[in-house]
Amino acid sequence: PGVYRMIFDAGEWTLLGPNGDGGQGSYTVFRDHIEVDIAEDYTITARWSLDGKTLTFTDIDCCGGNAKGETVVWASHPWVKID
Repeated sequence: PGVYRMIFDAGEWTLLGPNGDGGQGSYTVFRDHIEVDIAEDYTITARWSLDGKTLTFTDIDCCGGNAKGETVVWASHPWVKID
């Protein structure tokens, strides 16, 4: 448990975890789909929706169908945009 931050900036993605852990990579968006490339064999895909400042991810896939950890971080709660 803890606070995670996801930063999207001009095609670059960063995840900051509560213990200083996280990851980084590049991302592309097409309509309501996002693809985050972290490493050669580590790509996360998901559907996204934004309602005001609330960002929600669904249909998360990673690593050949093994997205359990990614689903917990990305989809267990909606993300809230901070300015």
